[in-house]
Amino acid sequence: MDNKHLTSQSGHAIINGHFEANGSRRALIYKDSNQDLLCELWEEGNLVEVRTLKGHSIHFAEDTASNWVSRIII
Repeated sequence: MDNKHLTSQSGHAIINGHFEANGSRRALIYKDSNQDLLCELWEEGNLVEVRTLKGHSIHFAEDTASNWVSRIII
């Protein structure tokens, strides 16, 4: 059996994902080929933004994702 991973829009393996209860918003955290953290911000099935979090911790990335789905980031 092949090892399947959820992947980002750019094809990188997802580290974690945050999802709004109604499914409208989601945020996916992953590392790029340089091992920098990125966060894809999605709304209504559309990619709104990819935030580069270079130099930040996974905790910062988790906060970014959480803030997106709880609509602190508009």
